[in-house]
Amino acid sequence: MKLETLAGFYSLSFFNLHIKSDEDLSLMLKKYTQTFVHEFLHYIQDIILPYNIRLNLTNLSLFSFINLYAIEKGYLTIPFNNWNDESIEIIKQREYTLGSDQFFTEERKIEQIRTDYFLVPSINARVFKYEALLVGKKEAYHLGARDLLEYIVHKIESKHYSIHVPRMPYETVDMLFDYYGLSHINFPVRVLIVEICLYNDNPMHHLINHFLNGNLVKDNIEIFSDYNASYSFLLSYYGWLARGGFSETIFSKRERRLNDFQKYLCDMFVHPQFYELRSWIERVSLYSRNTLSSRFIFSDFYNMDIYDLFDFLSDIIDKIGLPMVLNESYQCISLLPQGTDNLQFAQFLILQNFLINALSGNSSCPIYDFCKANDGMCEGCCKTDPFERFTEDDTCPYLLFLKSYGLADIEFKYLSK
Repeated sequence: MKLETLAGFYSLSFFNLHIKSDEDLSLMLKKYTQTFVHEFLHYIQDIILPYNIRLNLTNLSLFSFINLYAIEKGYLTIPFNNWNDESIEIIKQREYTLGSDQFFTEERKIEQIRTDYFLVPSINARVFKYEALLVGKKEAYHLGARDLLEYIVHKIESKHYSIHVPRMPYETVDMLFDYYGLSHINFPVRVLIVEICLYNDNPMHHLINHFLNGNLVKDNIEIFSDYNASYSFLLSYYGWLARGGFSETIFSKRERRLNDFQKYLCDMFVHPQFYELRSWIERVSLYSRNTLSSRFIFSDFYNMDIYDLFDFLSDIIDKIGLPMVLNESYQCISLLPQGTDNLQFAQFLILQNFLINALSGNSSCPIYDFCKANDGMCEGCCKTDPFERFTEDDTCPYLLFLKSYGLADIEFKYLSK
């Protein structure tokens, strides 16, 4: 899935950044510094925030189910819709918690918040969904984690750059603070509250139920009127009761998710030829633990001046890099340490587009445009039927992907939608 901005997008969970231009990539990174900063901050969200890591794990879970189903049946029918109950729950939870992909530009206030939920029998828990009805507008807006992710990045970006963006999702949080009578809470504290909500599996529910409509802020107004007091309170004392019946803090939740990040992504790319991928995953996990995890990193970013922010982002690039930056034509550069086998990281793009194709019914190679733009060994048949050309072609990244998961000899049955 993609989180769009005006001139680029970061592919949530798949570690690739697109800039909407056909210009030379190395020049674009200098010319479009604002776009790069915005999307790079989304990338950092993916490697430290528990909600983002959980989204990543759901993609791996859905792919694993498709993979096992295909091997068991000996074929894969596309578009795929033979989900089991657990996968259906995962898809619905993601839909409820992530929220809308719409953009609302009108300067309207929230008139009403509507709530719905569904029961997850496997864990006996309710997953809540929130919708905002705006004054004078019939269409409801689905509130979710996307609003919180964009709010954090927007607030950091808008401190240093002139920017005009749609009111929702970029300023949804400010509209919610107004609706719940908390307009006096300043922006640094709002960013801090939003960041901690993204440690929860349903961030919007946590924001509304605990902070805005609940009593946490109102009963501790002297704390939440001061940024430093809020930071100390949330970092040192704030916690919750997890669904498993155990107490959880931001530290234990973050550590648990970082362990999951390293384990499940390394397990995903277990093929010997993916050694660079596993090394990068381990390096990211270690860096996140050592440098990003003892603080509210995005709140800290918000309070940095532009020079300190650039220095910190440059350090992240130096230490862990960014797997893929692509332009409109899919020409690609990598911001990984020198000497890294960058082609291995096309596996993230293959996984992303394989899932999209499996659900949409698209029969083309998931990285045809990428290979064509980057001197890959692609032919015309790759676009229509990639299986025609790569029977024994070990240079094909897509074939390597299929072989590594036992899918190279599976029959792919494409149905008209």
